[in-house]
Amino acid sequence: MRVCQIGASSTTLVPKRKRRRPDRAGGGDVTTRSVFMSHIPVRKGGESCSRGLHRNSHCAFAMLLEVDPEVISWTTEAEPLKVTFKGRQSDFVPHFMVKRKQGLRAVLVRRGARTTGPVLDFDMTLTAAYAEQGVEYRAEFEDELRVDPRVTAAQTILWHRPWRPSEDVLARAAALAQNPPPNLGELQRVLGLDEASWPFVISLVARGWVDVGIPMSIGPETPVRACTMGASY
Repeated sequence: MRVCQIGASSTTLVPKRKRRRPDRAGGGDVTTRSVFMSHIPVRKGGESCSRGLHRNSHCAFAMLLEVDPEVISWTTEAEPLKVTFKGRQSDFVPHFMVKRKQGLRAVLVRRGARTTGPVLDFDMTLTAAYAEQGVEYRAEFEDELRVDPRVTAAQTILWHRPWRPSEDVLARAAALAQNPPPNLGELQRVLGLDEASWPFVISLVARGWVDVGIPMSIGPETPVRACTMGASY
């Protein structure tokens, strides 16, 4: 299986060949995709990958990927995997192929809620088939993404990615790498930023200077996992 071509000097997932993939959702939501591209700066996916964001749930999941410190890059373009299920062979194309620090992960965003029966059986087949290729498979569900508070937090973080902290603030943030503050409120205090400068605190998270994981909410009480010596984006 040719999943994707990953250059040793690049962190961007690049398909081996470009091809037009039918929308498995039965109709693309162009408005949703264009709004996502216009207002959410994509750094880990890139414009060509973002063309595959056909549904609101795709955009929601892409936002989680963008803020996840464990994700290096992601794409919506991947080569098909031949899968045999109940005696029939077919080509399966995931909605996302994600390059994580721990390895590759194929993700399908299913409509509706988590269920059992044939859907679960097929997911188990996909899990085994991808495992043979050294790739992890995971199914996400629209109903869960719709109410996941992490999506709202991720959107807030990404909206602040265009904000640019001063070089002085960046230098002070980098100096905290060995002894990071416990939460964002304390980070703001240590950096000497006033209340009006709160957007710059979120920007440090959005730009990769401060690691808060994928938080349930973003605010002064949000725990800080680490401060880095330099921005990722």
